Amino acid sequence: MFSIVPWPGSGTYFNGNAQSKVLTAAMAKTVLNFFVNLGVILGAIKVLCEMCELWWGKEGEETLRSSVENFWVRTADALPESIILKPLGVLSSFYDHLFGPRPFSKKAFWRTSVIVCLLLVISLSIAGVFCGKPFGMSTGPWETYKLEQSFLKEVAKDSNYEKPETAAFHIHENASDLSKLEGLPYEIIYTVFFVLFVVLSTAVLNSVCLAISRLILREMLGAKSPFSLVLMFAVNVIVIGALLIIDSIVLFVGLNFAFWPYVPLLFALSKLHMLAGAGVVMLATWAAWFVTDPWFKVVIVLSLLPSAALGFVLGGCALGFPFRKIVKLCATKFLERGLQSEKGLFSYFGMSAFLISTIIAGLVRLLSTSSH
Repeated sequence: MFSIVPWPGSGTYFNGNAQSKVLTAAMAKTVLNFFVNLGVILGAIKVLCEMCELWWGKEGEETLRSSVENFWVRTADALPESIILKPLGVLSSFYDHLFGPRPFSKKAFWRTSVIVCLLLVISLSIAGVFCGKPFGMSTGPWETYKLEQSFLKEVAKDSNYEKPETAAFHIHENASDLSKLEGLPYEIIYTVFFVLFVVLSTAVLNSVCLAISRLILREMLGAKSPFSLVLMFAVNVIVIGALLIIDSIVLFVGLNFAFWPYVPLLFALSKLHMLAGAGVVMLATWAAWFVTDPWFKVVIVLSLLPSAALGFVLGGCALGFPFRKIVKLCATKFLERGLQSEKGLFSYFGMSAFLISTIIAGLVRLLSTSSH
């Protein structure tokens, strides 16, 4: 799960060759994580296609085909703004139909929570298949609890934390109190807390992300110039970055109880200088993204999915406008093959996503083997 990195002053140094190897390993791990997340997304698309087939069947296939054909006819010689606004309008109508007209409402929150819980189980299961680890975790929550207990005991024994400059933050006292909570009952409690914390935090952050995305989406649909669309796209990117930092901090600090004794020190640093505290938070977020297991990335990506979907639709429409004729030809061929398939259009989509995810799984295995 989380790797506990030695604190400053441990006497660990790296030479140039070691730094180069560490950088290369970090880049390889980044590429590996990208393929893992892409495979998880494709696996989720396959499940979604199967659900669409159960819900809509043949009528849904024909409706989808006619909608796509009408879209291409209307946008064959259209302005760039209309190419972008039409998919955004479809996305907005889909959100209104599924979650209700109000972005912030109980109906939207509960429906989002149910969908997020289902996607969380499916995505983590797929991540486990790709990584060869249960739910993409190297260690279970109870095993992590034991490791962090050992770390807290070492901190409780360290006399350096009793010096006047560190005693004011009560690091030694807090670590000593937490280290006493050991045994099977506490391991079970922590495991239950871990599951509930991940589910609830993901549901809340996804709901907030969805509501903000819907507000930005409505502003985009009311935009009267390309500059307004670009501005809203920039706002969406800023929202993704802010929620990424918040989500990483919430998960990293909330689940790493070995870090809890150091929270007063972080607040003191923020009071000393706001930029210093923000810098530490940014650095910790960046480090957490690289040293944590795949499940951590999957949970964060799932939390930011609404904003990411909005950015993907907007960016895809803007970048794909010059290539709309090629995209139209490929999409038409793909739809025709799907409609000619004996199992139906949605099953064809699902099988295509499954085949691509299988190829990505092979690449992940190959990269993970070569990195070792």
